[in-house]
Amino acid sequence: MQNYKILVKRISIVIVILILSILTVTWVFPYASLSVAKAYTIKQDPIVVKQYVDTLQKYKKLINENEEQTNTYATALAAFDFFEQVLMENEHEWRMTDDTLEELRFQVATYRDMLITLSFSETYSNEARMYLKTALNAAIELEDSITFIQMSEGLTRKDLRILIGNLYGEMGRNLEQFITFYQQTTEENGP
Repeated sequence: MQNYKILVKRISIVIVILILSILTVTWVFPYASLSVAKAYTIKQDPIVVKQYVDTLQKYKKLINENEEQTNTYATALAAFDFFEQVLMENEHEWRMTDDTLEELRFQVATYRDMLITLSFSETYSNEARMYLKTALNAAIELEDSITFIQMSEGLTRKDLRILIGNLYGEMGRNLEQFITFYQQTTEENGP
């Protein structure tokens, strides 16, 4: 009977240590394979969010001023929907789960494909082509950043705070680069 109590006590201690270990891994390394909930929430800098929203409004105004039935315009509308989605429900918090990251990567890949298609379906000046190439390279870099987060299980909370915060900044840069390209094409085609 005494040995049975000691055995139960040891098993209980091992189970508690195992549970605490898994919880610790979940807390320190949110995307690790042993993590219970592969998710991380980051609070966005209000200044960065405001800049993004302001840039998005500028973009919306530009699109509304230049309604033309071209592939460039159709892509601009689709790109606007993509960039608007990034704000998600709560623009001051960004919750990244495995599914959210995969969905975002898919959307970025779709945006990248739109830019590639656009580069072959329209004729642009050298300057507009340069801006389109810059926007395309930025989209590829953003996709790579998302893939890096997805594939790196050893990222700590601190690493994730930096990398996911950088994703939001990269989205803003992608938005600005597409706007620059679109402005150039509308200036070339006239008002």
